[in-house]
Amino acid sequence: MENSRRTEWKQESMWTFAAALILIGGVFAVATVLDQAGVGAKEPVRAAIIHDRSFEAALLRFDQEMARTRPEMFGRFTDGDVRIQSCLGFLTATVRPDRLRFFTDSPNARHYADCLPLRAAHLGKNPRDFIGPEGALGRIVQDRLDPSKLAEILPSWIKPMRRLRDAGVESIDVGRHGVTLRHGGQTATIDVVASADIAGRGLEDLVVRVTGAGAARYAILSQDAAGALVPMAPETVIVRAGLGNPSE
Repeated sequence: MENSRRTEWKQESMWTFAAALILIGGVFAVATVLDQAGVGAKEPVRAAIIHDRSFEAALLRFDQEMARTRPEMFGRFTDGDVRIQSCLGFLTATVRPDRLRFFTDSPNARHYADCLPLRAAHLGKNPRDFIGPEGALGRIVQDRLDPSKLAEILPSWIKPMRRLRDAGVESIDVGRHGVTLRHGGQTATIDVVASADIAGRGLEDLVVRVTGAGAARYAILSQDAAGALVPMAPETVIVRAGLGNPSE
């Protein structure tokens, strides 16, 4: 009798153990399927629309880019010395207009050119109104960019006309997200790397990068009353990027 009870107990234990294994296996299988499908995966929430892979990669590692050590800039001011070695330091220091002007003219400023655009795109909102189809951004830049307002970042051989298409270059190649200008054996490219509502008007603003004439430079373009694309002042971008009041 005792042996019979032990046998029954062993059988029940084995069935319980087998059922537990089946349950665990089922849970594991479901979890695997969900993982492969991407269900429940935490993706970065981003309102900005990114058009450039390298800029997107920098945004994906935003915290690291802000903290990454860069060539040092140093300034001496009436209220103390300022030493900058990262985007965080640069953005904090340049809230003050006098420091913004000083460090923008520093020889190492080119190493910090992407700091403010990255911050602005990181915090930018999804636009309510777009300036046109994404695939037509290159054409829009050609037709509506005002190079007379971008003399500081465009090469001198691009004439400061009211529209880029009238800038007196030999050729303009138009792509989906930018344009390449050629003149006298020289080349410059203006790429739209991101779109977002940065000015807070619900309209699409453009983050552009200029390459081909030295180190890469950036500007954030917004539409003026006439529909032209003009650069936002760095002081304005600083405020919109939540970095403080430049009048302080």
